[in-house]
Amino acid sequence: MDAMFNMRSGSSFSVTFAILAFFAFGCKFQVAALVRLVGGSDSMEGRVEVFWNGAWGTVCDDLWDIQDATVICRELGIGEAYAAPIRAAFGWGTGDILLDDVGCTGNEETVFDCPARSLGDHDCRHSEDAGVRCTGDRPVIICPSNQTIVSDSNQTFATVNLPGPAASYHSSLGRLEITIDVDGSTRRVNDEVRLSITNSPHLLQYTASDANNTATCSTQISVLGIGVRLVGGLDSMEGRVEVFWNGAWGTVCDDDWDLRDATVICRELGFGEAYAAPQRAAFGEGTVHIVLDNVECTGNEETVFDCPATRGSGHNCWYDDVAGVRCTGDRPVIIICPSNQTIDSDSNQNFATVNLPGPAASYHRSLGRFEITIDVDGSTRRVNDERFKMDYTVFSTTPDNSKVLHDARARG
Repeated sequence: MDAMFNMRSGSSFSVTFAILAFFAFGCKFQVAALVRLVGGSDSMEGRVEVFWNGAWGTVCDDLWDIQDATVICRELGIGEAYAAPIRAAFGWGTGDILLDDVGCTGNEETVFDCPARSLGDHDCRHSEDAGVRCTGDRPVIICPSNQTIVSDSNQTFATVNLPGPAASYHSSLGRLEITIDVDGSTRRVNDEVRLSITNSPHLLQYTASDANNTATCSTQISVLGIGVRLVGGLDSMEGRVEVFWNGAWGTVCDDDWDLRDATVICRELGFGEAYAAPQRAAFGEGTVHIVLDNVECTGNEETVFDCPATRGSGHNCWYDDVAGVRCTGDRPVIIICPSNQTIDSDSNQNFATVNLPGPAASYHRSLGRFEITIDVDGSTRRVNDERFKMDYTVFSTTPDNSKVLHDARARG
C-alpha cells in the first residue's frame, strides 16, 4: 500500500489513499480502490469520497457511525476518528453515491472490507453524504453542548461543577491536560464555580494540551433565575407561595398541596419547618400566573423545583386555588389554640364544668420538651384540668422561661 496526500486549491484539503493491487499479468498494475477526504478545514477531516472503476463517488450516511469513520481515518493513516458527521456536513458531492449502509466493526483495514450494499446501489441523495474527523497527531477536544441551567434558590447565581468535555483523545495516548477559561478565569474540570444571572450567558473556553500541541473548543452556559417567596402573610414566615420561573413570578396551585410540600418551601427559605399548608388562597389570590400544579414533594427535597409537578401553563386551576405555607422560623414554640367555642352551663345554670382543652397542635423546633400552661381568669392551670371558666388566656412557656401569649375565649 502507498499513501498519497494531495493539497487542493483554496483553504480545504483532500487526502487520497491508494490501495494498489498487483496483478501479475505481464507488468500491468491496476488501481483497485481509492479513498479521500474533501471539503474539510484541513487534511484530517472532510467528506468521504471513494474511487471505483475510474470515478470518484460519495458515501451515504445511512448507518454511518464512529466505527465506519475510524476505518477511514486508519486507512488514510491519520489517527483515529473522533466524529462521524452526517447530512453533508462538508458540502454536497458531485459524483455518484457509491456506498450505502456501511456497517464496519472498526477493525477492517479498508472501508471496502466492510459490509455494505453493492457498489452503486443506494437510496440516498447528496444531502446525505458522510464525513469524518480524524485526530492525526494532535490532541482533540469535543466540548459539551450549550446548556441552560437554573439558579440556586437565592435567585442571583447558579453553583455548578464545571463539566468535562464530552470526549477527548490524543493519538499517541499520552497525558492530556484540560483547562477551562470561565469568563476570563482559568479553572479545571470539576472545579465548583458560581455563575451569575446578570452575566449570563457565560462563555467557557476549553483547552487541551500536550507537550507539542493544543486544541480548543468553546461552549456557553446560560443561567435561568428561579426562586421562592412568601407573600401576604402577617410576617415573613407565612404567606402565599410564589416561585420565580422563566423570568417571572407565579403562584402554586393547591392541587395535592400538603404539609410535605410546605416543609420543602420553609426549609428552602431557611424558615424552619412547616406546621400548616393552607389552601384556597388563604393569603390572597395574587395577580400573577399559576406556574406549578400537582406538586408532590416527599419532604426531603432541597427545593420545590426538585419535586414532581406540572410546570408552566399545563395546570387546571383557578386563581383561588393558590397554595400557602406557615413556617416555624426561629420561634421556639408554635401553638395553635382551639377555636372559639360556645358551651351550655350545668343544670344549676351558674357555671359549666369542662376539662381544659389542649392546643390543636404544638411544635418546638429543637424537638425538646416544652410545657403548656393555661391562665384562666388569673389562675394558672394545665391541660386537662377540670375548671369552670368564663374567659381564658393561653401562655406557652419555653425552655428558656420566656412566654408566648395566645388568646382564646369561651363563654358558658
